[in-house]
Amino acid sequence: MVAYDVLRSTALAFITSLSLMPNTTTTDEVRFDMNKIRAARASNYTHTFGHNYFVSQTPPMQGTSDLDGFMTRVASMTLKLESETNEVKAVAVDEVQGSVVARVSYQMKAPGQDPVENDLVWWLWMTAEGTKVERSMEFVDPVATKELQNRMAASASAGAKC
Repeated sequence: MVAYDVLRSTALAFITSLSLMPNTTTTDEVRFDMNKIRAARASNYTHTFGHNYFVSQTPPMQGTSDLDGFMTRVASMTLKLESETNEVKAVAVDEVQGSVVARVSYQMKAPGQDPVENDLVWWLWMTAEGTKVERSMEFVDPVATKELQNRMAASASAGAKC
């Protein structure tokens, strides 16, 4: 059984790896520290989305991504964001299963738009040592996700740049 503190620290490293690097804009090619993202994940990392019905109706969220696919998706989305911040609201650790569930509030702002709060739940399964995330399932707020997509599209059509 992996210690509570190890699992919690690994989960927090996973979450904070998805923070935009300071002083980056939508014109920057890379806005995340890709080494930090890789460091928090196992080489065999996989990612899926939940809730089942929402995912079944949302083709871009279907299927399983490997680490490279996950990083590509995240990187492409951040090119459309002026800013992003996150705040961990709650963390539940299951030492027996080697997993963590975390609720995280993401404030995401498209250029020239007001921020949208996307209240996410991450379900993270760790390696046997508990030091890396092997599998994640991301539960997004579907209404906030749609609103953010609308605002990113409005920014793109207005030609807004950071």
